[in-house]
Amino acid sequence: MDDQGEHPPGHPPDRPSGRASRLRRLARWPEAPALGRLIPCILFALALWLTYTLILASPSLPGQRQLREGDVSPYNIRAPARFSFVSQVLTTGEAERAAAAVADVYELDMTTVRQQRERLADLLRRVGEVRFAASDPEQQRRGLLAVPELREQPTLVDGILVLDALGWARASIETLRAFDEIMRGSFKASELETRRTLLPMLVSPDSPAEVRAVAAQLAGLFIRPTMVLNDAATQRLRRQARERVQPVEVHIEPGEMILREGNVVRAVDLEKLDAVGGTDWLELGGNALLTLVLSLLLAAYLYRFQAGILRDPRKLILLLLVLGVAALAAKFAVPGRPHWAALFPVAGVGMLLAVLLDARVGLLAVALTSVLLGVLVNESLTVALIALAAGWAGVLATWRRERVHGFFLAGLAVAVVQFLAAMAFQLLHRDLAVQGIVLQATLAAAHGALAAVLTLGSAAFLGNLFGITTTVGLLELAHPAHPLFRRLLTEAPGTYHHSALVASLAERAAQAIGADALFVRVAAYYHDIGKIVRPYAFVENQADGPNMHDSLPPEESARLITAHVSDGVRLAHTYGLPERIVDMIVQHQGTRRLAFFYRHACERAQGAISDMPFRYPGPRPRSREAGLLMLADSVEATVRSSKDRTAAAMAETVERIANEIVLEGELDECPLTLAELRAAKQSFLDVLQAIYHPRIEYPEPAQPVALRAELR
Repeated sequence: MDDQGEHPPGHPPDRPSGRASRLRRLARWPEAPALGRLIPCILFALALWLTYTLILASPSLPGQRQLREGDVSPYNIRAPARFSFVSQVLTTGEAERAAAAVADVYELDMTTVRQQRERLADLLRRVGEVRFAASDPEQQRRGLLAVPELREQPTLVDGILVLDALGWARASIETLRAFDEIMRGSFKASELETRRTLLPMLVSPDSPAEVRAVAAQLAGLFIRPTMVLNDAATQRLRRQARERVQPVEVHIEPGEMILREGNVVRAVDLEKLDAVGGTDWLELGGNALLTLVLSLLLAAYLYRFQAGILRDPRKLILLLLVLGVAALAAKFAVPGRPHWAALFPVAGVGMLLAVLLDARVGLLAVALTSVLLGVLVNESLTVALIALAAGWAGVLATWRRERVHGFFLAGLAVAVVQFLAAMAFQLLHRDLAVQGIVLQATLAAAHGALAAVLTLGSAAFLGNLFGITTTVGLLELAHPAHPLFRRLLTEAPGTYHHSALVASLAERAAQAIGADALFVRVAAYYHDIGKIVRPYAFVENQADGPNMHDSLPPEESARLITAHVSDGVRLAHTYGLPERIVDMIVQHQGTRRLAFFYRHACERAQGAISDMPFRYPGPRPRSREAGLLMLADSVEATVRSSKDRTAAAMAETVERIANEIVLEGELDECPLTLAELRAAKQSFLDVLQAIYHPRIEYPEPAQPVALRAELR
């Protein structure tokens, strides 16, 4: 059955079904409000500014003095000027000393006191039971030595056996009293032995010596420190002590000896050398201010004109990565090498971003990189302008190139424009030396070739890494040999033919309004790929055979028809199709209703019913390309099923289908304008008239005899 539908004017309600919610999560949400775009915009500007500032502040070349901690200095090093810096080494040392001065934190552990007293009382009870159970002294001795706490205490056992019943009772009382007395105080593990020596003095002096000895020994077995170390509190106080330490600032006077020959290099000496290597704070401030302006301008452009990039963290990271790597490469390659500035592939930066993101973003990236390049070559305006001209030529020549050789043509454009711009400045400087002209031509050619190779070599890798569909990737998907595309041809030939016609319609419409024609063509090839799971459920694949839906309930038919969206998503993920194509699969039907089956269900129910089971899960189209695909899909299916294919009838069909989709609210989240919609409808009509134009009726072939006569 055709998978088109219609809906009365107005917005259809949200569909809370499980499948709908899963499919919605596969698509991007609508454009974020202004405040929602502002946060990633600010974060991007801050990240780019910090990246640029740190790169410009770093030393251009590795230091001449490659000294390490522990080395012996081979020379004297004096400070060339007065400078100050915060020493991390000294600050860390002061922090550790402050932390070491913090005493350990102990806390009273009454739980251990109670547990030990209970164990002591239990021991006294068991000893009494052993004494009572056995009358023979030798049996009593063996029984007491079997008690775990007394196993290693034979002297104590002998002392217990000496006591009679009254003496043992008194010893038990004195043991508990001495234990309670000794454990009443607060003491640490280091004071444990001292406490044990005090036990005999805590036993009542009126008791016999044998009782006092046994009581002191028994109590001593169970004494434990009442104060235990609170490691968490100790570490917290030490951390606070470290945090309270103020940064240690080191002041160096001009001519002061930083490192003497023969001295062992310390960590603080290396800090001083790094500081001397140095930081020109005025230069750093100027670079920071310049990069702040550049970062804010780029962020403002993204906020105003590229909201889609701000909604995609992957694209922001890609943009930041490309700009950062370009700045870092320029910082280490260009200073001190003026000819390398003309060779540096500024155009490659713009061309790469034009392929992966957008040509306008590529133009701005070229501008930013050119300014930084000029700053690195002694604030050279000439270098910046030549790089800007060459980079812009590369971006403009690369925009929507669909063949590999197009990138080399763009590289040629880069070389020509750079050479012309360089010659313009040569003329302004009245420098017409042949050697200089040859050098500029060589540098321009090398820049163009390097930019083309860089773009070709990096676009596919970065596109796969960041999930961005490139032109080359789209061309691979459009090739008939692609496994999934071939399955569509062999398993659902009717759908394949339908998809090819939809691709022609959508591509022509995209060209008419300036949308991405290649992308929408490839997306149209795969938009109905889910139909290969159940090709027999769709009328274009049934040929002249029976229609299975004649014997199915309308609800079941609707379920089979709408399932081609989720089936398409699953197949797209299985075959590794880009997420942009997946977005088009889930959006090409929006939330439209299967009108035929819905009306049939209402007739069976003899009244209106809920249309939720008869709607596609959505979401609605959220890009111009998705909107064009929905329009082209509906128009092609309707015209194909119509018997009247005159120009007037097709024009009426195109207008009716477009109006229905607009009134249903399916294009409410799509940025198509009325002018673009009008141009799209006209392009649809042009393609349909070319496909279904009237054929000339050829006469019947002549009879063979008559034909031979005519040939004579």
